[in-house]
Amino acid sequence: PDMGDAGRMPPPLTAIEEKLQSQWLHQVLNGQAPTIRHYLKTRMPHFQDFSTYFPIPRQSEREDQSKAVPVNPELAELTSAGSKLVGPSGLNCVTCHRWDQRPSLGIDGMDLIHAKLRLRKEWLKPFLENPSKFLPNTLMPSFWPDGIAAHQAILKGDSERQIEAIIAFLRESQKPPQDYPLNQPNTYELTPKNKPIIQRTFMEGVGTRAILVGFPQGIHMAYDAQKCGPALS
Repeated sequence: PDMGDAGRMPPPLTAIEEKLQSQWLHQVLNGQAPTIRHYLKTRMPHFQDFSTYFPIPRQSEREDQSKAVPVNPELAELTSAGSKLVGPSGLNCVTCHRWDQRPSLGIDGMDLIHAKLRLRKEWLKPFLENPSKFLPNTLMPSFWPDGIAAHQAILKGDSERQIEAIIAFLRESQKPPQDYPLNQPNTYELTPKNKPIIQRTFMEGVGTRAILVGFPQGIHMAYDAQKCGPALS
């Protein structure tokens, strides 16, 4: 229920071949892919031997093979930066997303470990830039509005490199994001010490678009970005 429409409505099929890798799409159509949206009660039916009658996945596979990704000499640096961006000290994606079946720290959203096998890089980049353009009912915010990075300390606030770093981490790493807490969901605490902490989350009494601001002085505020005003203090 915390996810609103995103928790009950399947994603759109628009440009699905641009989004999903051909092998994954083949598994989905034949009912062999793992359950990704475990929070959805809606389930897709299985079509046995679907590819025998509708061989689009095989056509896509030939297209995939023709799109070789060039070797990036900065891959190690980007993967490390992406690990930090996905983790709590970066953009804190693990607040809403699982990692390798480990529950997220907040709402129990989609598992990021499957992104490497599921999503095409060409689709993932514009999606990260503007999630609501692809999924109108998504709760995922844009961390680079108007091309400006919300987190300026990583990769010098370079929006393009930050997005490339997240993609590199999702595609290359099987390890948890940097600083992934060992706490169980809903048991961790953020304590501002030397500077304020800003946390994007979902909060009872505030809503699904809450922005929390904690100050070292012990004064904390919660803003409702939907109504554009303070909600709790």
